[in-house]
Amino acid sequence: MSKFLAVYFPEWQGYAEDNSVLKGAQTVFKELSKELEFKPIHVEEHEHLEEKKLIIGYESIFNSYHEFKELLQKEEPTHTFLLGGTCGSELAPVSYLNKKYEGDLAVLWFDGHGDLNTPASSGSKHFHGMPLRTLIGEGDQTFTDSLFSHLQPEQVILVGVRDLDDPEKEYVEEANISWLTPQSLAENPNIIVDEINRKGYKNVYLHLDLDILDPESFVHMLLHVPGGISLELLSVLIRTINGSFPIVGSSLLEFVQRGEGGTNEVKELVDLLLEQVKTSK
Repeated sequence: MSKFLAVYFPEWQGYAEDNSVLKGAQTVFKELSKELEFKPIHVEEHEHLEEKKLIIGYESIFNSYHEFKELLQKEEPTHTFLLGGTCGSELAPVSYLNKKYEGDLAVLWFDGHGDLNTPASSGSKHFHGMPLRTLIGEGDQTFTDSLFSHLQPEQVILVGVRDLDDPEKEYVEEANISWLTPQSLAENPNIIVDEINRKGYKNVYLHLDLDILDPESFVHMLLHVPGGISLELLSVLIRTINGSFPIVGSSLLEFVQRGEGGTNEVKELVDLLLEQVKTSK
């Protein structure tokens, strides 16, 4: 029997510079909570962050992650949606669903960045640049040992990524991680479905950092990375995946409202991400 869980986790500590993603998540939450019932994860809105084990805000990040992990253990959902702050909020749901589906999970990392640094390779020591590498089982051992499960590199498909640090580029090549560029997505919107079929996975987790989008057409994101895809293409890609695979988990992350607007577009994206969940009710 399926069970859906929506989680509100406006974690900003993984960015460490300011709490703008918390404020952005609050703005989106006001809209989405009119239709969705969320379980919240506690986040301190203001706090001084100390560096520990080469990660700024280590204690705060680990404590909130552990609360999220306990929530999943209690609720035991089959499908999840995360409205989060930074990409560092992904550890609990991705590792949980990977265990739930016994590794039969393609993780689509829709993002301008790879998030594949380790604490040692990271120049900023910001945890939001490390979660995917942590999920693969490399990085801080306290985090990696506490995950529900570890991803295999072949489960990961980088979608629209275009800003990798040199250590990340080396890792992508060494681990043979699939990498679909914005140009390849525009040329063939079916390329993601083709890649999942080639790998043989039946279920999908869709991580959506809004900096996959071109900042010239959508400005409401934490970090602007030139050369992203359009909102229209992103919608086409999600619909294409929806028509081919169960999306058992998804997220929307790193929204920062710049001026006015942005929430209508985000709501439309979330409706697409949750289309299967809503039609099955």
